[in-house]
Amino acid sequence: MTDLILFQPSIGGDWCFNSPDIPTGLLYAARLCDKEYKIVLIDQRVERNWKEKLEKELRKRPLAFATTAMTGPQIQNAIDISKFVKEHCKIQVIWGGIHPTILPEQTLKNEYIDIVVRGEGETKLQQIMHAIQDKNTFSTIEGISYKSEGKIYHNEQVSFIEQSSLPPIPYHLIDPSLYKMQKYGGQSMTLMTSTGCPHKCTYCYNTAFGNSWRGIPVEKFEMELQRAIDLYPNLKHVAIEDDNTFGNIAHGKKIVEVLNKYPLTWNTGGLTSTAARTFDDDFLRLLDHSGCKHMHMGVESGSKRILRLIRKPNKIDDIIAFNKKASKYNFHLFYNFMCGFPTETLRDLKQSIKLARILLKDNHNARISFFSIYLPYPGTPLFDLCVRRGFVPPDRLEDWNDYYWKHSKLPWISEEREHMLKRVYFSALFIDNKSEYHLKNKLVKFATKIYRPIARYRMENLNFACMPEYTLKEWYEKILLQAHT
Repeated sequence: MTDLILFQPSIGGDWCFNSPDIPTGLLYAARLCDKEYKIVLIDQRVERNWKEKLEKELRKRPLAFATTAMTGPQIQNAIDISKFVKEHCKIQVIWGGIHPTILPEQTLKNEYIDIVVRGEGETKLQQIMHAIQDKNTFSTIEGISYKSEGKIYHNEQVSFIEQSSLPPIPYHLIDPSLYKMQKYGGQSMTLMTSTGCPHKCTYCYNTAFGNSWRGIPVEKFEMELQRAIDLYPNLKHVAIEDDNTFGNIAHGKKIVEVLNKYPLTWNTGGLTSTAARTFDDDFLRLLDHSGCKHMHMGVESGSKRILRLIRKPNKIDDIIAFNKKASKYNFHLFYNFMCGFPTETLRDLKQSIKLARILLKDNHNARISFFSIYLPYPGTPLFDLCVRRGFVPPDRLEDWNDYYWKHSKLPWISEEREHMLKRVYFSALFIDNKSEYHLKNKLVKFATKIYRPIARYRMENLNFACMPEYTLKEWYEKILLQAHT
């Protein structure tokens, strides 16, 4: 008998990747339930017969069905699956993930959704299963929202999970052979060393979660690392999927010491200048020796005014100094930028481009991840500012499906400025050699190398008057989309 079905929906662009990573969020959420209930996990991204498998499990009349959803194209997939479940079996449909956490009321207005788990799911999912099994009310389960007799209820969130108390990740729920994500020439998989972030950046979803940073005990992380190696004896690379690995600098450095003990490469993100300025040469050497391949830093803007607006704890001088110091070592630094913030001027944008140019010039291992166009995220302080400036957010769950910068119009960005920002985004993809890492065709690799100085010229001078390569890109994207719909 199956008690609980966990379902990983496609994000809408999974076809772009060689192989998706394991469904980390669902596996982490199942850690407590796994000890008490029979769980089946179905992954739409990798299982061709997922619909037949789901229908078969629904015939067993499980207690509940749970899925996850991010803002954007994953929403419609999750809705369609929830509808399918309701048509085949009258059971409780549970949603978790960032989007329903931030907008539980709107999410529950959808007729196919019964319960929303807000934030971390381990204890909440277990308590929901207990309540369903014992036919009890959900009113005492903190941190969830639910429907009852046509009304929506939101239970208060009082505490966060104590990471040290959680059991191991239930890898037996997946078939490891279905997940063959490759990074740096070998099998890769995702692990976490912490949850949350201590900072209060006004654009980040973490501000809607309470900004609680909690590190996973170092010995517990090492145990999970050893279990990952048992799962994949050929494991070569670990991708650390934290919001802020160095949210506690001492904890982050101990994690690096653990990684240094294993013949693996690794990468991480969430680095800020607050942490980076504490990295002396001894620690930078340890990073190098431990197999660190790259770290991501969210620079976001080269404008001090914009950094103040978004409350980003970065100091531009510290970023430049750290970048120079790190240039003596082999690991890469990927710098993330954003543009199109409300009140952003052309001068602000030029300051960001100037900083990106300095970082590339000072460190041959520096890369510019992207110049993404800002999109207001619900539940954040900056989102509220955007609404005051005329932004109208979607008013139905379904309408968030097309919520990404190619489709969402921001009232403070003119058509002319949007035209420019999209081309800045495109050019930034080619101003260094990062794209060559992801390309296999030698001719295309050569073409991107030849195009690099043109991309740099266009971006640094904001010269996009005649850009046939962008037209070619749009045509290519259209062909790809038609091929996968």
